[in-house]
Amino acid sequence: MYKAGWANTRAYVLNGICMVLVFFGCRIAWGYIESVVLVGDVLRERWVPGGSPFPVGGTFGYCVAAVVMNTLNTYWFYKMLTAALAVLLGGKKASDVSTHKDE
Repeated sequence: MYKAGWANTRAYVLNGICMVLVFFGCRIAWGYIESVVLVGDVLRERWVPGGSPFPVGGTFGYCVAAVVMNTLNTYWFYKMLTAALAVLLGGKKASDVSTHKDE
């Protein structure tokens, strides 16, 4: 939409709002919930009677990967939200907060 010249249209802004909402639902809300479930399952598996099928390094790797991914998702959500709020509340044009470098 940006390259088509729709950067300052209502459709562009609505598309951005939908993208932020879907990103929040999928990456932040569901991502954090599933990370807690994953880490809980992996850690619970470490102490099963008869030993764990997971190596210690794998268990640690799963937990670190979940934290890293949630941190990155939270950072990108913050960046998206600040740009969206600048357009919606700050009165800036969408093209002013755009980060398109390939023009």
